[in-house]
This record gives sequence, structure tokens and C-alpha cells, in this order.
Amino acid sequence: ISRNNSCDMVCSLEKEDYVPHISLVIAGVQGRSIPKIVSLMQEIAYQVKTIPLHILRIDPAAGERSSDQLIFQPAPALQHLHEITMDKISPYLQFAGATERWFFTDPGEALSKIPKTYLNDFQKTYAYGRYQPHITLRCTGAEFLPLPVKQSTASTLALFHVGEGVTCRKMFFSVNLR
Repeated sequence: ISRNNSCDMVCSLEKEDYVPHISLVIAGVQGRSIPKIVSLMQEIAYQVKTIPLHILRIDPAAGERSSDQLIFQPAPALQHLHEITMDKISPYLQFAGATERWFFTDPGEALSKIPKTYLNDFQKTYAYGRYQPHITLRCTGAEFLPLPVKQSTASTLALFHVGEGVTCRKMFFSVNLR
């Protein structure tokens, strides 16, 4: 990804915080449910092989979305991973009632905007037949040449605490796909 003169970086993506990711499920979780979710994620990872990914384009920020996104070519294996993850862990999730307490913040950090839409509406608006795998770039004006890119691979399943801009902030658990 390149930044041209019009690129306005909102926040960088890192390996330990603000981790680039493709969300399979976005929801609230009560702490006591985490061990069961982790166990189910281990079962899922054992059943699923790494998934080849093809980046089609960059969609510019628009409407409620304040960041550009990398959009992936529909992949049956990724769709399947999304669906089995939803099916298995949904009973342990909360898809409504998001509050500031749901979001990870560093000490003294304030949320600029609470994007409750993804948390409250994921199951009915973004899941199953409406699933749209993407990576939020946390900037606008991004360029990525040449497209499409055919060397990406999804190889890890992880559970994160959501943060600013529905980012992956604090990792609770990760496991490699088979």
C-alpha cells in the first residue's frame, strides 16, 4: 500500500496493536464465555486449511466509514470459515447493546467515535449471505498497485478485544489454521 500526497493517515496498522485483520464475527462477549469460545475456535482451526486470498481493489472511505478498505474476491473457503464460526460461537455472543465499555482503550485514551453499528448489527446486516471480507486500512487516499494481488493467505484464527474504529487491539487467543 502506498501513500500519495493526498493520503491522510488516521492510524498505522501494527503487529501488536491495531492489527490488520479480516473479521469473521464482530460481537460482544462476556468474560466467562471466553474459554468456551477459545475451545470452539481450536476445533474450527483444526478443521480448516489455510485460505488463499485475492485482493481485488481498494474501496475509498464513504458514508459512516472513515477509512479505505482492501476488498477481497469472494472465496468459498473464507465464506465457509465465516459461517461455521458464526454457527458455533453465536450462542456465546451479544449482538446488541454496545456501550463504551465494550471497547479496549489504553489508560487515558478516549474513543473518538463509538462505531456501534458493526457491533450491534453484525449478525443481521453483515453475516452469512451479506458477509463482505475486507481489511480496514485506517487511512484515506490509499493506492495499491498492481491489483488484483494473488499472494495473500489467511492462516490464523484469533480472538481480539475491539478498539477504536472496530480495530483489533488486545489479543486474547490465536491459533493457526490446519
